[in-house]
Amino acid sequence: MDHPTLANITEPRHLEIFGKKGGGLHWLAKHHLPIPHTLVVTYSASEMIERESEAGFALLRDQLKDKIRAETLYAVRSSANLEDDKELSFAGQFLSRTNMQGLDQVMSAVREVLNSSRSETLQPYLKKLGEAGRQLKMAVLIQEMVTPVISGVAFSKNPTTGLDEVVIEAVHGLGETLMQDGVTPERWIYRWGQFTAKPESEAEFESVIREIANETRRIQKIYGSPVDLEWAYDGSKVYWLQIRPITALTNVPLYSNRISREVLPGIIKPLIASVNIPLVNTGWIRLFDSLMGTTNLKPEDLTKLFHYRAYFNMGSIGTIFEILGFPREGLEMLLGFKRESKRPPFSPSLKTFRHIPRILGFATRAWTYDRRVKNELADFALHIGKAQTEDVSSLSSMELLAKIDEHFKFNTLVAYQNIVIPILMSVYNGMLRSQLKRVNIEFVDFNLTDGMRDVEDFDPNHHLDEIHKKFNDLPQSVQESIRTLDYSQLKQVPEAAPFMQRVDEFIKRFGHFSESGNDFSKTPWREDPDKIIHMALNHASNSKNSQKATWATMKASPFLRMRMKPFYQRARTFRMMREQISSMYTSSYGWFRVYFNTLADRLVQQGTLGTRDDIYYLTWGEVRGLVEGSAKADELKAKIQAHKDSIERCRDIVMPEIIYGNAAPPIDLMKSDAKKLMGIPTSSGYYQGRVKVVRSTDDFGRVVKGDIIAIPFSDVAWTPLFAKAGAVIAESGGILSHSSIVAREYGIPCVVSVNGACNLPENCEVIVDGYQGAVLIVE
Repeated sequence: MDHPTLANITEPRHLEIFGKKGGGLHWLAKHHLPIPHTLVVTYSASEMIERESEAGFALLRDQLKDKIRAETLYAVRSSANLEDDKELSFAGQFLSRTNMQGLDQVMSAVREVLNSSRSETLQPYLKKLGEAGRQLKMAVLIQEMVTPVISGVAFSKNPTTGLDEVVIEAVHGLGETLMQDGVTPERWIYRWGQFTAKPESEAEFESVIREIANETRRIQKIYGSPVDLEWAYDGSKVYWLQIRPITALTNVPLYSNRISREVLPGIIKPLIASVNIPLVNTGWIRLFDSLMGTTNLKPEDLTKLFHYRAYFNMGSIGTIFEILGFPREGLEMLLGFKRESKRPPFSPSLKTFRHIPRILGFATRAWTYDRRVKNELADFALHIGKAQTEDVSSLSSMELLAKIDEHFKFNTLVAYQNIVIPILMSVYNGMLRSQLKRVNIEFVDFNLTDGMRDVEDFDPNHHLDEIHKKFNDLPQSVQESIRTLDYSQLKQVPEAAPFMQRVDEFIKRFGHFSESGNDFSKTPWREDPDKIIHMALNHASNSKNSQKATWATMKASPFLRMRMKPFYQRARTFRMMREQISSMYTSSYGWFRVYFNTLADRLVQQGTLGTRDDIYYLTWGEVRGLVEGSAKADELKAKIQAHKDSIERCRDIVMPEIIYGNAAPPIDLMKSDAKKLMGIPTSSGYYQGRVKVVRSTDDFGRVVKGDIIAIPFSDVAWTPLFAKAGAVIAESGGILSHSSIVAREYGIPCVVSVNGACNLPENCEVIVDGYQGAVLIVE
């Protein structure tokens, strides 16, 4: 079949000669999305013109003369077979012409676009493609112009961070300025039904932007992968001008400390990390495997340390929750953190249905979970009691290592229940919460544990309250002694005996507590009884529960009570179980301290360690090596000191809630007194280096490999400069500006819309944060 030289964009039979942009427009039209009327000068036409030159142009002109209306404005754009690819965009390499009127202007623009496919500036791109670059073919699109009030681009996924959010940039008038002229667009970010970022000055267009955001989501779903869309709004209708896969999109690892700063806060020493992370994450993997089958996850896949702080890998966890039909932040929701979006809590995908049998099985077992796990919790209590009455000092060092291995294995079982039971408690609390709303009671205003004395027994505040009351019953002279004497001295004061008996009972019950139940390097209360006395003397009674609604005082019909009762009973049962398993886990996990401290004391006596606390700056494997004699003591002493020095350097930094990528953010970037310029991050990564201010192409010669370039903006003529740059700082631009696109393709960080970027001192040292949009002035 002979291919035509001119075709309508909706013609499906000749799609293979329309080029990438033409193919995208055809796809949009095929899916009934509004596009401007478009003609395609096909590959066949460009090949004919290359063969026949002016005769070819004359033939094309003859074909167009009845299709180009004199009063209509047209945009003439390239549509090559190699542009707008996932890896290479050919940003600005091919010409586009807008506001062309009449046949002469349109034909002149077609000639320019075709000639741009043979320009000198194009050669680096073609060379990068190798053999494929020699197969370049060019078609040309002739589109009726939309006269836009606003126009711009929409990304169905954040191209910088990979986050599941729509990023929209808009300018007044034509969207061509987004890639040219150094224009800074208005920026909108839309996530699960609401804007998380938007300009203050564009409220009149919010409904239009919302429509574009929702349609972008829908288009991505149909297209099957993240897309970059160009659009224009003419005051009454949104037109789609282009669709392409997002270029150079990578799945950036995403780490969050939102959960970890609650359960494993502060600086985490190497020994704690080497025990806690595999211990707890083994429990999480067991849970995920029970819901999805074998996931092949490893404990280190879920948690990572950055500057000795723990972060959860929300990419790995989020993917699991998304497959199960829950929001990516589902883990945070299940653990009681507030949702920040209006996305439905359960939105199954096709992948979800594969796992429905396992999910239903888990849900069925969950309803009777308390009865099935009751005996296991009883066995836990017996095991913990036996372990904590054993004479650890009588064990040899090798026996202690074996005991630690055994203790770790046991605690993986406890940790699993310490994950599942609180999650089920949260689920049943949620069910009860929705029932309570039927009688106009908020869950926070409802006393779930009314009459549950066993729950009070697990609450140290209740027992501190009792100690405080006992203190108040004592004569003033005895109270004064308690205030001024320490624990050992008070044991010798007969008049203080009733008070001290209560303190000793408290130590027996809660002595395993510390400021962090997951960090056994922290001193537990039993080792610092004076702290307990201080807490008791300064304890304030909490009577808020007495002001809350209870099951007995709740105003509800008999039918509603009958309906609510199963959820009420489930919630109370799992609250009690949560208290039990939490106490067991904290007590049993804290016993690692006893084992490792015993080993440390022996290693100090041998001269292998300097102090007992040094053991916490080694990993579990390194401690084993010292005991077994396979590790060199001098090397590990140097490593201990290196950890101590590193911890001191990063002790006072302010860590971000979210970290993108596997590299730790530079320490200087997180100091509270850091001097920063802020902009829009458009290409991810961190980079530290010297700044070269490049105001024009005349300055290119001053740039050496690895310099950070500070520029006003860039266009296609600046492309060779990016091959030398280590990072880019631009005073203007947006996510689709030339500098942003090329930086993403070269894999270097880029921050745009940075006020004062070109005023940075020449050769000053800065750190560019391509995730958060910060430029830190180091020197």
